[in-house]
Amino acid sequence: MIKFRQLLWLLYICLSCCLTTQAADADVTMRLDDMKEEIPNLQNRLAGDMQIHGFISQGWIYSSDNDWMGNTDGGSFDFHEIGLNFMTNLSDDFHLGLQLMSREIGHYKTDQLTVDWAYGDYHLNKLIGIRMGRVQTPVGMHNETRDIDALRVPIFLPQSTYSETTRDVATAINGAVLYGTIPGGIAGSIDYLTWVGGLTLKPDEGLGRRFEDSGLFDVHEVNLDYSIGGVIFWNTPLHGLRLNGVYDIGRGVEIVQTTTAALVPLGIPVGSPATTTMDQVAISGIGFDYDLGQLNLSGEYRYTRSDMRTVIANGAIVQDEPMDIEGYYLMSAYELTHKLAVAVTYSVQYPDTNDRDGSEEAEDWYAWQKDFTLSARYNVNPNWTLKAEVHFVNGVGQLLDSDHPNGYDENWQGYLLKTSYSF
Repeated sequence: MIKFRQLLWLLYICLSCCLTTQAADADVTMRLDDMKEEIPNLQNRLAGDMQIHGFISQGWIYSSDNDWMGNTDGGSFDFHEIGLNFMTNLSDDFHLGLQLMSREIGHYKTDQLTVDWAYGDYHLNKLIGIRMGRVQTPVGMHNETRDIDALRVPIFLPQSTYSETTRDVATAINGAVLYGTIPGGIAGSIDYLTWVGGLTLKPDEGLGRRFEDSGLFDVHEVNLDYSIGGVIFWNTPLHGLRLNGVYDIGRGVEIVQTTTAALVPLGIPVGSPATTTMDQVAISGIGFDYDLGQLNLSGEYRYTRSDMRTVIANGAIVQDEPMDIEGYYLMSAYELTHKLAVAVTYSVQYPDTNDRDGSEEAEDWYAWQKDFTLSARYNVNPNWTLKAEVHFVNGVGQLLDSDHPNGYDENWQGYLLKTSYSF
């Protein structure tokens, strides 16, 4: 802040000198006086209204029989998050926000601090506001707050709709969000958000790893032209009950790849070009959240639909296949005391709804992942939380083949511990 103040004064002095040598008139002098008076106001706004918050967490994951997002069958500490966010009000209607984040969960990591979100927000009135920059997208009841560990009991949000393995495509866009609240009188009110923008995706993160998991390709680029969507939240007349609906379309998805040795028996040399395209990826969903004080009930349903075309070796092989993914969950959380809370979650995902019964798989339980979860949270103090969680899972529909060269086990468990500190 000292350097910023010196810079402003230097600018003022330079302007004064230049204008003085040009025999500035009284009007210019008046403008400089106004600028001189405004400098302390601007400094106070930037310094006095700046809010800095952050969080740091460390976890441990152990899974029986199957690996889960990494090498976890022997236990793993590759589970941590660091976040730092800044907020400042430049006026009553306009504020700036920025969050830097580093995270690692097994294979899925950023390695360094990256910009999680950064935007300017102008709130015209209750009916309408706009955010521009890298903005969060609320594709789900909890997507905008998924980084705030203290707000929920579970360590992981239900993986059927908030998969950590595809987090890179579900949290934020580079674009704009239009939002507001529409009053409805005795019917409650409607909160709405609509967005449009693009995504910056890394080939070695979630979506890219999914495509590499077949062992047929190495992914080099993941591109998306733009995403456009919207969500409404109905704050119903029933106190604490909130309903939502969401629809999002991603257009122009392109995965640039080269082939591996797995396709050599088909006459395709290693390193041949391959491209997977999806003209449109549509995500739709509904959900509810019912806050009864000590008891909270929530649930969501999510459906993802697209058609994929893969062209290998400049057309030597062309493969068309649909992508239909369905997921849902029910979750109940209860505060036993002001420090201790517990939760129960049941989460289900079908990676291919055209094969719900697994008749096209080597084993039928390859076609789903059904997860019954028990969670507990203990608040040591308002800033420090301890959590424990156990998952009882049937099926392996969300696991990676590349992590299991010797095959899967149908029934398995996941055990997690996590501690978080926020300020």
